[in-house]
Amino acid sequence: MIVGIISDTHGDINAMLMAVNAIGNADVWIHLGDYVRDAKELEKIVNKPVYFVKGNCDYGVDADTEKVVELDGKRILLVHGHLHHVKTDLQTLAYRAEELNCDVALYGHTHCSDLTAYGKIIIMNPGSPSQPRMGMHGSCAVLIIKDGDIYPKICLV
Repeated sequence: MIVGIISDTHGDINAMLMAVNAIGNADVWIHLGDYVRDAKELEKIVNKPVYFVKGNCDYGVDADTEKVVELDGKRILLVHGHLHHVKTDLQTLAYRAEELNCDVALYGHTHCSDLTAYGKIIIMNPGSPSQPRMGMHGSCAVLIIKDGDIYPKICLV
């Protein structure tokens, strides 16, 4: 299974399309907030399931701030990250993922791609295709789940 992951598109549909092209034909998609309306547009573009959570810029939007999805036998925690203090450290997020028996924790908010591990938990931020920060290039991410293993990858757009 191929999972396409994007975050922090902030209304820039062209940047989101560049991320879709960079990832290619994913089976499902994840949008980690800022903006939820972009996740709904993404669903129309890719014609595949899109799981999403809202971010700190999704004012007045009726959507979850945290969600666990199970894909191909792996539990994946989706958050934007602002409520898990990801700009400070990833410990709160890692503990939450452990508490929920997740294999992967995905977050956004920082606009900086990152891939790390906390024990057996993969923690990944796809960055932002539209507003990268800290001198980083626009980015998105992929999780490939195959034969019970997870292969994460950051993709530049």
